[in-house]
Amino acid sequence: MFKVFRSSLFLFWVLLISGMVFLSLFSYGQMKINGIEVIPSVIKEQVQIVLSIILIFIWILVSMIIAEKNANKKVKKITDILFNECNPERAIIVINKTISAKNPGQYRDYFLLLLSIAHLYIGNISKARETLDKIYNPDQIDSAGNSKMYIHKSLVTDKTPLNTDSFPNTKVGSDNRVFYYSIRIDYFLQTDDLGSATKALNLMKNALNNKFIKANNDPYYFFYIENQYKINIANGDFDGAEMFFSILFDKKSSNIGKVLTKFQLGKIYLHYNKLDDAIAAFRYVIENGKNIIQVKEATQYLQQLP
Repeated sequence: MFKVFRSSLFLFWVLLISGMVFLSLFSYGQMKINGIEVIPSVIKEQVQIVLSIILIFIWILVSMIIAEKNANKKVKKITDILFNECNPERAIIVINKTISAKNPGQYRDYFLLLLSIAHLYIGNISKARETLDKIYNPDQIDSAGNSKMYIHKSLVTDKTPLNTDSFPNTKVGSDNRVFYYSIRIDYFLQTDDLGSATKALNLMKNALNNKFIKANNDPYYFFYIENQYKINIANGDFDGAEMFFSILFDKKSSNIGKVLTKFQLGKIYLHYNKLDDAIAAFRYVIENGKNIIQVKEATQYLQQLP
């Protein structure tokens, strides 16, 4: 991850180079403290070489860990802007500064996924689709030099390149795959393409059957069921939705997650003519959602109520 951020990568090289200089001086007894050599000359040359190799590997690992922690702090800052501050417009600016064609593939994919969902949050559907279509594996290039897209063949349209491929079978790749299909579902719901949303839901279910995900299946399970209920509601089926989203609201840890859940509850309350509950839910969205598209929609719902 640290290779994604220039400052974290710079930190890694500074630590690595300075550490190498120190270790080379230390290992060969050329470093003195108060005029006394740290490594006595009686130590054999073979021991010095072995010690040098061990210390070098340890320091490389330490440098990577420090740089990785620095990068993780930057990632948390970005996700906090998007999910806790409910500020997708600012998140888009920050993410665009982060993404580079030189970034490692699966981490670059993660930021592209964040960028696409941020565009959906502000209602910029075309930009969200454009961003999703940029997700690719830089190691998978066809003979014409085109990148293979991470799009399942059942979701291919006339606007989708035919050179499709799957996400890498890694922990990050597996998480990205589930996230990808969830964003596709939101995209198709916003474009009223319920058939494609259902296809994406089935692919999301298949993506959950993965060795990297099973150990942490509970939050993913709720993630899948949430998307299932959103499709059901779009189809006019509200059965069981009120209880599920009420439970989900308490489970959501991010502010934007709670806002989006309240928005779904508002629509459910309207369906069952629970007007007071609907008004309270939509007001919660307006008060906490800042500039996401659901704030505008909640305002429209309230204006239509008596």
